[in-house]
This record gives sequence, structure tokens and C-alpha cells, in this order.
Amino acid sequence: MKNTNSTKLKLRQLAILPMAIGAALASPVLSAAPNNAPSFAPGAEPTSNGCDGLVEISNWAQQVTDGDGETSGMKFIMKGISNPDIFSKYPFVSWPSLTLSYRIKPGTPAGLSSTVTAVLQDTSGTGQGGNDTSEAKSWSIATSGCTDIDLDGIADEIDPEIVLPVDTDGDGIYDRDDDDDDNDGIPDVDEGSGLVDTDGDGTPDSLDTDSDNDGILDADEPGDSDGDGIPDSQEPNGDDVTTDTDGDGITDDIDLDDDNDGIPDSLEGDGAVDTDGDGIPDSRDLDSDGDGISDLVESGADAAALDTDNDGMIDGPVGNNGLADALETSVDSGVLIAPPGNGDTVVDGQSGDGVARSSGGGGCTLGTGSGFDPLLLLTALMAVVGLRRRRT
Repeated sequence: MKNTNSTKLKLRQLAILPMAIGAALASPVLSAAPNNAPSFAPGAEPTSNGCDGLVEISNWAQQVTDGDGETSGMKFIMKGISNPDIFSKYPFVSWPSLTLSYRIKPGTPAGLSSTVTAVLQDTSGTGQGGNDTSEAKSWSIATSGCTDIDLDGIADEIDPEIVLPVDTDGDGIYDRDDDDDDNDGIPDVDEGSGLVDTDGDGTPDSLDTDSDNDGILDADEPGDSDGDGIPDSQEPNGDDVTTDTDGDGITDDIDLDDDNDGIPDSLEGDGAVDTDGDGIPDSRDLDSDGDGISDLVESGADAAALDTDNDGMIDGPVGNNGLADALETSVDSGVLIAPPGNGDTVVDGQSGDGVARSSGGGGCTLGTGSGFDPLLLLTALMAVVGLRRRRT
């Protein structure tokens, strides 16, 4: 009998088991607790002035927690800053250093203040009624005063411009208040305001009366003559790497003969001499003296001379006989001041005959022209008669 009852009890238990399992599967799964809001407490309320520079107070925020015993994945959000004009850098609290940083604007007087409001937010979200943002907290930042006459953020007692004021040009205006420190007529802002030193001599252009060290005072180079965007005062000899006057593939800044006239730039003033006053320096001008004769024809000092052959006549272009007046001892005399050379041909404008210059530069050979030259025919006949007399 006992065995029968025990068997029945086990059967009932087995019948109940599936029901229990089904009930367990149907019941809801319990979830984690909703997120609790983080919190923090403001640190000490600081006082600063415009001479303090950037203020950084590390570990400023206190009692920081995310509400669940964790302190990771959080950030401070600034919600309000009153009287913002006293700052040149607005207040901010960094995570995880908890550093409060800000900067008071130079020249801000003492006795002012700003109320700053911030919250702390974590990354756990707001699901199931949770809260990820702290209660807003506020604190004040006050200003003190400092003496800063030039408003550069450096207290006058340690500011070298105040302790040892400088007046470079001696005009009675200290450099700190002078818009043209070297009095060259070019504003400091156009000369780099002390940050540019074109010639690398250790003196910034705004204090250097010859910024490019070309021997010409900046006061005499006020413009941009070649229109390349570089002021003449900062462009040695008017040259820069973008200019190639003669198109020989060598930029003027390293070319020893910018206009390729055969006369070295050093003999033509290196950009500082303009003989004919046409605005083009001799080293770039193929007619330096403006006499109508190319420097390629004239040479050396002749290129800048107005009476090359000293015949009392101003040099001129090719005359009636085809020779440049500058190369003749008198106008159309036909007598050259130097022998022709290198095989070049000069055409006589009267006879039309071509005179080919020999490679040695000393002789000439007759060429065929389009006109008739009686003198040449007479010379030929006399030569024939003389030859016949010798044979007889």
C-alpha cells in the first residue's frame, strides 16, 4: 500500500513540473535598476584679473559621482555665464581632471563678477525613468585689478615695454603706441608687426630702415613696382623667385644677367640704377640709356652713354648707311669706332651691298646687294687692267 501511494505522489509531481516550467517562462524578466543622476559640488570661488593670463585650477570640482558608485563616462556642460564680457576665454570645467579654466580680458576693472552655471552628465542614459544629468550648480568668479597701461595682459611692473620703453625712430612716441616704429612711411602692420625679418639680420622689418638690405632705404621703396604682391621694401633688388626677365629659365634672384644683354647685373647697378628714368632698372632694361640702341649693340659703359663714340652727336638708331651712329666716329661717316665681328651682316643703306663681319672681327667681305655701286665697278676695272699689264 505504501508503495502504491509513493508511486502516485511521484506521478503528481511529474504532472506539475511542466506547468511550473511554463509559468516560469511566462513570467517577466527582472531588469537592472534605472540610472541615478550624477552630482558634484563647485569648488572655491576664484578672483582673478587681466594680468593673470589663463587661469587653470585643477581638481576644482568636488564630491563628483554618477549616482551609482561609478565615476566614468561623464562630462560637464556649461549652462549659463553672466557678464560674459569680462572674459577673453569663457569658463569651462574639464573631465576627468575636474579643472576649472578661464581668462579675464585685459583691461577689465576690479569689482566685477560673473555667475557661472553648469551640470554634470553621465553616459548611462534615461531608460526606465532614469536620470543622466545632475542638478545645476552655480558659482561666482570675481575680478581684481592690475596696472596694464598697454592692455597686453602683462602687468606694467614686469612688462619690458613699460619698464624700458623703446622709441626706435626717436619721434617721441614709444614703439608700443607708434604705428610706424622706424618712421619709414610704411605702417608696422604692413611690415609684419615685428614678426617678419626679410633680410635675416636680426632686426624685424618694422624696425629696419632697409628691410631687404638692398642699399635702398624703405622710405624710398614705398610701393610694389612689379605688381607681384611683394612690397619693394621687402624685395631685394626688386627681384623675387617669380621673375625671369629674359625668359632664360633662370629666375632674376639667381641670374647674373637678368636681361641677357651680355653685361653683368653687377655692372648695371643690380636693380638700383635706372639711367634713363623709365622705371626699369638698367639690369632689366635692354636700352639702359634710352638712346634707341640696344645694350646688345653697346657694351660696358657705352650702354649707359648717350654719345658712345664721342663725336659730339647723341647716339641714334641705324642711319642712312645702315650703321648705328653710336658706332661711327661721325654721323654716316662709315668709319667704325670698333671693328665689326662675329659674321654679322650690316647692310649699307646707300649701295645695298652687304658687309659680312668676319669671325675674327677684323675684315669684311663684299656681299651682293640690290643696288648699283659705280665705285665698286671702277675698282674692279682698275684691278683687271693692272693684272693685264703685269702679264705683258
